[in-house]
Amino acid sequence: MRKLEENFKQSGGKWQEFRIGDLFEKIKTKKLEFKAQDLKNRRDEIYNLPALTAGVENQGLAYYVPRENATILKNVISVSANGANTGVMFYQPNDFTVLQDSYAIKFRYKELSNSQYLFFVAALQKSIRFQFDWSNKAGWEKIKNRFISLPVLTNGEIAFEYMESYIKELEAERLEELEAYLLTTGLKDYKLTEQEKVILQDFAKLQNENSKRGGAFSSLEDYLLYGGSLLDSKKQNFITHALSCLTQRALKSLDTSKWQEFPFYEIFIYERGKRYKKADHTSGKIPYISSSAFNNGIDNYVSPPSYMKIYTNKLTLANSGSVGTCFYHPYSFVASDHCMVIWLKDKEMNTHIALFLLPIFEKLKDKHDFGREINHDRLMQEKFLLPIDSKGNPDFAFMESFIKEIEKEHFLSLIEYYHKEMSAYNEVLETNGGGIKL
Repeated sequence: MRKLEENFKQSGGKWQEFRIGDLFEKIKTKKLEFKAQDLKNRRDEIYNLPALTAGVENQGLAYYVPRENATILKNVISVSANGANTGVMFYQPNDFTVLQDSYAIKFRYKELSNSQYLFFVAALQKSIRFQFDWSNKAGWEKIKNRFISLPVLTNGEIAFEYMESYIKELEAERLEELEAYLLTTGLKDYKLTEQEKVILQDFAKLQNENSKRGGAFSSLEDYLLYGGSLLDSKKQNFITHALSCLTQRALKSLDTSKWQEFPFYEIFIYERGKRYKKADHTSGKIPYISSSAFNNGIDNYVSPPSYMKIYTNKLTLANSGSVGTCFYHPYSFVASDHCMVIWLKDKEMNTHIALFLLPIFEKLKDKHDFGREINHDRLMQEKFLLPIDSKGNPDFAFMESFIKEIEKEHFLSLIEYYHKEMSAYNEVLETNGGGIKL
């Protein structure tokens, strides 16, 4: 990355500010008279067009609507214009439409590549994200007059090829991190044990689906961008989030008819975090976990006051804000009063068990929202469907094996992709410049 930036500067490249409204335009769409409670959160033959709301899960695409009478959008940027996530943007490479509290924008002057759109989203978010709230919503009339900083050539043209190279470099760095992870965890050995082969047979449906699709994600960019993880520089959070997304998809394919429900209090213990006002924060190295749905819930790095308990190797569950958002933290952290810190009652948590549990906890999102937050009584009433062993206890060994299998299956395809793409990536790095005059 440093070499790319140095070459750009040496060739006369610089950064320049542009008004958002001079580069992008809001797309006119048909108004759909749907309410969220009337829509489906799973695709079927009629309801098969993803619809954008003001959320952040799955890039804001929480529901499906019929294609009839809908404005079908693709290769544009979506914008959340309401709620706690106002101002959140995503690049949407596939067909979708917008519902209330959201809209879409497109570049005025040319068709952009996926990588160029990703670069623009990062630049836009730097200017827009966290600058708006409930009382000051990120509508187009407001954000179009804000400015973003972009790379330009000596003649004033936007350096589109530099953007392309920058994103590809970022992808390469992430894949290097993944390869390092494979080496340190022993996953570089792709040969399955006999026990793992048995597990694969239990997951035949999932395995067949993956073999047809070449992995759970349709592309490398889809993988890197899921939940906004492309620009997260912390390898541990990146890998944990990616595997959590994979697990969530994989669990939908499992036969759970022989699983058993367990009340929360039989399996888990929780403590609520402590209030620590933003104005009182002292900069430090301990992650402060809030109810954010971004960056593994990390809101800041602090030197916590003595009354705050430091946790390690625990889950956090947002009880307000992004209600139901759940993350695993193998590192030391402190938690706000908008989080519940959760661990196992009779067993030490580990990464693989945690990754299995995350999507199970996140099902609480279906029951809770801003108007119905998660409190003690509601959590104690919750029951969780879990695999069981021969004695009827939660089968943690199964959970671990399941996650390890997902690691092997999907990291293999990513590493193969990495080696295949490196030569093309190097060719891109050798080029410099290109763009349009505005």
